[in-house]
Amino acid sequence: MGLFKPNIRKLKAKKDVEGLIKALGDWSVQWEAVRALGEIGEPAVEHLIKALDDSDKDVREYAVRALGEIGNARAVEGLIKALDDSYWLVRRDAVEELGKIGDERAVEHLIKALDDSEWRVRLKAVEALGKIGDARAVEGLIKALDDSDKDVRENAVRALGKIGDARAVEGLIKALDDSNEDVRENAVGALGKIGDARAVEGLIKALDDSNEWVRRWAVIALGGVGNARAVEGLIKALDDSYWLVRRDAVEELGKIGDPRAFDALSELVHDESRGVREAARDALRRIKSSDAYKPYRIQQARKYEYLHRYEDAAEIYEEFGMLEDARRVRELARKPKVEVTIDPELLKEKIEEIIGSEVEIEKLKSDVKILESSKIMVEMVEMSYQKTIKTEYFLDKLKLLESYTEGMSERLTNEINIFRRFMKEELFEYVDEKHKVDVRRFCKKLLDIWITEVLRG
Repeated sequence: MGLFKPNIRKLKAKKDVEGLIKALGDWSVQWEAVRALGEIGEPAVEHLIKALDDSDKDVREYAVRALGEIGNARAVEGLIKALDDSYWLVRRDAVEELGKIGDERAVEHLIKALDDSEWRVRLKAVEALGKIGDARAVEGLIKALDDSDKDVRENAVRALGKIGDARAVEGLIKALDDSNEDVRENAVGALGKIGDARAVEGLIKALDDSNEWVRRWAVIALGGVGNARAVEGLIKALDDSYWLVRRDAVEELGKIGDPRAFDALSELVHDESRGVREAARDALRRIKSSDAYKPYRIQQARKYEYLHRYEDAAEIYEEFGMLEDARRVRELARKPKVEVTIDPELLKEKIEEIIGSEVEIEKLKSDVKILESSKIMVEMVEMSYQKTIKTEYFLDKLKLLESYTEGMSERLTNEINIFRRFMKEELFEYVDEKHKVDVRRFCKKLLDIWITEVLRG
């Protein structure tokens, strides 16, 4: 540029666009020249687009910056052209300026930039696409979740969260296993923004993450989903070692108001953290004021009766002023235990007939709950072969079976829930011929899991 520094003020006053473009190559005045060209605006655009072919890479780079300052439709066309520049800094700056302008015409070109050989260009591309927020970018951003650079992956996750398209859910679930904790944290946050129930299992898994912020965001995301399975995950998070995770889980459960969390929350009123204790008290007040609380607790009392937990049942009845019921179950507690009349030998024969192999008779004899639950499952299998089968019969048996198998494996619980859902969603009052095979398969699978875990465990 010579010995003398260009006088940007004079060049701007004279609207000497060519002089200002030449000044873009002088490091001492580059930014002043960019701003001056930006203020001149429209008359400078064609000259700047021409400058994108200059042999000096600095001129090309700052021409891109000046086009970004102008930001009109013709400037956008020039910036799109610059995405093919041989110098990575020019490409990076073109992507960044397009993101600032936010013109949707650039989206397809920015998606293409996600495959750039330079990671810094790819990074600016995911940032730009996130700012524009166009759903056309979703597939490309999902692909970017596998990028070799952690910053690209992290910003791709953020962009997908901002766009909020449900197509990203599977990719974001996969990102929960990313080696970088920032990627995992942002993936959890993105899933929370989308709020798709498909993410629940992955979010529950994230509750075991080594990073407490990942766990915190997982809790908040589960609260956003708020379905029954999410509530189970939030109850699990109440045992977290980090008090903020416990507090967040308490708060989310309070917002949802599901009475199934009542017992677990009751234990946290004595938590070592004051914040957790206060949040637990507030959550319990919310749940108690919900319409679902009383029916749930009374149903729980009936269940305790069935399990012979008479004192627990009595306390619930007293809570709602049902003093006659409280007195009745306390009297039951004082009565001598009635021996079970199920014949274990006969039951053993029936089980072996169904499964085609032997079971241990001693285990079968050892526990009333084992005898009762095995009887229920054998009856269900036998009923599945009957000519007329009522859907209600199996729903009642599953409810009864659940009370006997409480506390057993997640596998058994899940199978009971799947069976119940099938009966409710797929069938009418009676099971037709088409569905009898499925019902039979469910019954046998339940029995098989139960035998593996109880009689052969």
